[in-house]
Amino acid sequence: MDVDEQHRDEEMTRKPKPHDILWLPDGNVVLATDVYLFRVHKSVLSLHSSVFKSMFELPNVGQPLAEGNTTGNARDTFEGLPLVNLFGDKGEDVEHLLRTVYELRYHDYHGSNTPCDTVIALLILSTKYDFKDVRANVITQISKQYPINLQDYDSVDDENAPLFGMVRDDCHFDLLSAAYKAEAHVLLPTLYLACATFDIRDILAGTRCSAVDPECLQILLEGRDGLVSAIIDCIWSIPEFVRKGIASSGCCQVPSCLEKFRYVRLSHLCTENFSSTRGKSVIAFHLSPTCMLCRSFVESAIEKERETVWKKIPALFKCPSWQVIKENLDEITNS
Repeated sequence: MDVDEQHRDEEMTRKPKPHDILWLPDGNVVLATDVYLFRVHKSVLSLHSSVFKSMFELPNVGQPLAEGNTTGNARDTFEGLPLVNLFGDKGEDVEHLLRTVYELRYHDYHGSNTPCDTVIALLILSTKYDFKDVRANVITQISKQYPINLQDYDSVDDENAPLFGMVRDDCHFDLLSAAYKAEAHVLLPTLYLACATFDIRDILAGTRCSAVDPECLQILLEGRDGLVSAIIDCIWSIPEFVRKGIASSGCCQVPSCLEKFRYVRLSHLCTENFSSTRGKSVIAFHLSPTCMLCRSFVESAIEKERETVWKKIPALFKCPSWQVIKENLDEITNS
């Protein structure tokens, strides 16, 4: 094979090909990506996307050449149909978006089994092209796994749990990068928190692999420092509220459990790992045995301190308050 033949073969290999599923016989526009061509309907895209609607309303965009017209640019048509090049968009990502639009069951946003790559593609492209319903659904899906309520967050915050086809811990940086890029502000506080639980070396490696924006990384690192300080304040307040609770815990023992309370390695909790401060965990691993009444009292007191830390989290990561986040999330999910 000579050099010219090899070059032609390489050009043919790189040339995008009609998609197996999304090449619809009655489609009236072709979308071109790096690897796929999609023959779809202008009316369907216009119904779901204000960007495509506006695009197709522009003169000479998305319109076929008149019969016999040879003055048009051949690169703007494919087999006589108008051709729209989606520069910079991966074919696989556009496939996820279009199949979500065309296939009712393709994206189950109520569950957590959607592959992470699909979730990210839907979030970024639905934002870029203003597919409002797709964007609302994928934000709803992510927000269920990164809730804005402390109790709900604790219930899903298991680093080894399966999530979006991966281990939960492996999703955080990719999702943070996508949410920041898509300006999905309602998702950012808890995604920042999830990423902040790693040590600095892992954060730098994770953000590099996930192409996290430098400004986003700076917010993450500064917020992490504030989070550690807030957790330290929470942990070292335990002896004080234990002392104050001696008379009000309802303990029947003499002397009461709290009077002979011992603390075991509390300093080990003074880290960025917010989940390690859960009341039950602290009592089980860091405080001496107590009766049920004293245990309940201390656990409740710890959770109140954690709520104080939780209220600070949005501000630590330069986000609006939880109340504003909730209102915005409700507006998105109920639209």
